Formats: sequence, structure tokens, C-alpha cells
Amino acid sequence: MRSGAQVERGERALGWLTLWDNFDEDGDVASVSAAGLTQTVALLHAPKRILVPYIPGQPVLITGERDGMGGGVTLAVELSTGSLPLPPLAVGQTVALPIQ
Repeated sequence: MRSGAQVERGERALGWLTLWDNFDEDGDVASVSAAGLTQTVALLHAPKRILVPYIPGQPVLITGERDGMGGGVTLAVELSTGSLPLPPLAVGQTVALPIQ
């Protein structure tokens, strides 16, 4: 089944998500998972914008993958509703962002 057809039928949606390291740029890495797809993002001070397919009503999951220098995986996320700083994540820790 083609994902484009799923978007046309309203089973999937596409949205932009912007992530960045909001503390020290120290090699932190996070992953973004939604609708069966996972994207790994190296976190820098410069915002990284990614296209995320998601299922309306289901959360987008952000997981700490690598803690560069200790102190947790630090990041902020920008959604269409605005910026959202997240608490430092431990490696393997996941937060769910409710997306409509």
C-alpha cells in the first residue's frame, strides 16, 4: 500500500517537526517515531526540520538515543503550536507528543 494513498484517504498525515539541542551541543542524538517510521536526528544548535508522517490522534514518540557528554539528551521541539522544551532524556527514555 502506498503511503501517498493513505494520506489521500486521511489514514496518515504529514507534518513538519523541528528539533534542536537547547543546551550544550555535545553530540546528543534522538529518534522520532510515528506511523511505523523512525528517523534518527543528530541534535545541533541549528534547528533540524524533518517531515514526519503520522496517524492523526496517535502520538509522535521522541526517544533519547545517545547522550553526548552526560547530563541527558537535551532538546527542544517546535510544533505548529509553538516551541516545546523537553526535560533531559536518558538514553532509551521516550516521550509522547500528542498530535491531532
